[in-house]
Amino acid sequence: MTQWLTDTLVDPETGLVWDGIRADTGEVVKHIFSYCQGVFLGACLEQSRWDDAARTIRAVEKHLAPQGILPGSEGGDGGLFSAIAARYLALAAKSLPRPEAETAKQLVQQSAEACWNGAAQEKTGPLFSAYWDKPAPNPPGKAERDLSVQIGGWMLLEAAATL
Repeated sequence: MTQWLTDTLVDPETGLVWDGIRADTGEVVKHIFSYCQGVFLGACLEQSRWDDAARTIRAVEKHLAPQGILPGSEGGDGGLFSAIAARYLALAAKSLPRPEAETAKQLVQQSAEACWNGAAQEKTGPLFSAYWDKPAPNPPGKAERDLSVQIGGWMLLEAAATL
């Protein structure tokens, strides 16, 4: 399955994993989401596909997080997308036998630092921004009030704590 994903859904130009294939037409959906990179990375780590894992980490760094911070997304499901990527990047940082392990670690740690430093301090605790590279707006926007955004922030911090 991982080989099929590599052959079918990995963009040969960027190394990023596309979203999927439309069941009705068989057309490749060439949207790029951070969670796709994470779940693919997790599969590569499970199967010791170190070259594919390393390529994915390099692609994330270059095309999704050029400033070293994973991308944000509005609320809804998108609030969890980069947190999923962070979870698997943290696993890669601990298990990948290549220099990309350090890149994965830096992506998680820099994203976590930006997320924490950009949080609005509410009476009930931190309120994370939907975009980790920007401070939470004051007053908080609709996306910041979405539970997925807040869970995503905590998942990121948890991933960073494992490193």
